[in-house]
Amino acid sequence: MTGQADGFCANVTSGTPAPNGQCLVTTTCGNDGKCTNGALCEQKAVNTACSACSNAKIAAASACDGAGTCKPGSSAPCASHFACADASSCAVGCGPNSANGDLLCSPTSANGGVGNYWCDGVGPGACQPTQAKGLTCNRDAQCLNGSCIANACN
Repeated sequence: MTGQADGFCANVTSGTPAPNGQCLVTTTCGNDGKCTNGALCEQKAVNTACSACSNAKIAAASACDGAGTCKPGSSAPCASHFACADASSCAVGCGPNSANGDLLCSPTSANGGVGNYWCDGVGPGACQPTQAKGLTCNRDAQCLNGSCIANACN
């Protein structure tokens, strides 16, 4: 790879595919699987298109900075009150009607302080707004005041 005998270190040409197990492709803007000068892993190029998701908001027109970070552009809330599925995308379903499903629904901080959302578990799971007193529930997260007693919001 370097033109030197095995066991001797030498610089490689930038863009050379890395040996197996080294410079594994990582995040959207991270390692691209190639070596760069100075025995480092090459990062995705500056201005490579990427996505950034944080606090239930997806950033459009984002671009890699060449150092492994996706620099976000303008942002918009994730659709249908979903939270981020990971650092680069919004969830498209929340799964089961449970506390685990609720994690993929928007938190209060992403909705201007207006109520949390909970996962209804129907189909892929849809995020529903917290419910008023007297409505049926099976956990505290479904109730506006955070209290579910005997299957009713209090």
